Amino acid sequence: MDGKKFLPVIKDGRPQIFSGVTDKTTEVLAELSGGGVTGRYLRVHPTQCAGSCGGNFEIVGGSVER
Repeated sequence: MDGKKFLPVIKDGRPQIFSGVTDKTTEVLAELSGGGVTGRYLRVHPTQCAGSCGGNFEIVGGSVER
């Protein structure tokens, strides 16, 4: 992991695209399929913007098994 090469989250053989908000007051919850991911870096890549791109997101994690 070098922070330069990223892999998409795959669901049913295709990259998973998460829904986002369409206004400034609605909250959206998107959960990763397949029990989550393990990694050092996370990249959020907007695929659509309404006027301009912006956003807030929260990452909730748990303990790491070794």
